[in-house]
Amino acid sequence: MMTDNAITAATAHFERTPVAPGCVRILVQLGEQWHWTEMPVGDIWPAMVAFEKAQIRSMKLRRYSDIGCAKASVLMLAAADRGDSHEVCVASLWMLLRRREEQVSGHKTKFVLADLMSACGGAWMITVADEIAEPMSMDFYVVHPDWRPGHPDLDVDLTPRIAKPTIYDLSRQGRAYH
Repeated sequence: MMTDNAITAATAHFERTPVAPGCVRILVQLGEQWHWTEMPVGDIWPAMVAFEKAQIRSMKLRRYSDIGCAKASVLMLAAADRGDSHEVCVASLWMLLRRREEQVSGHKTKFVLADLMSACGGAWMITVADEIAEPMSMDFYVVHPDWRPGHPDLDVDLTPRIAKPTIYDLSRQGRAYH
């Protein structure tokens, strides 16, 4: 989890440190929190498989399904609460590459990633979501390795997202609705 000072430090790091050749830099923004890691592209699939296998039976992830993405978002939020940025990023990768839309599109994201790795030698994989990691709030981006947060060269919206209040939030404010 990153505070404003940590986000500023991360942004400065990203400005002066390019994505390493053959690597993918993963950035996950949950509300105002940033989590990031960098890994060789060849480690993405083993990390996702290990992530799947590490789950208990009730949280077993079903690939290419809405329920699988919902469970992965719960796991992502739990990892964010623990401050485990690597697991937040792996959960994000799982959702990006194992969501139903990816299968329907013929695995377009994998081809974009492969093209970027071939042409540029690296890539960014970015997930932007609200602070509760609601799957419907998520936008995913795969961009060239020269992209930097705050640079307007691509349409990557890093505006912090805030979840809409639910009936449970309202009842905590002193209004009982049931």
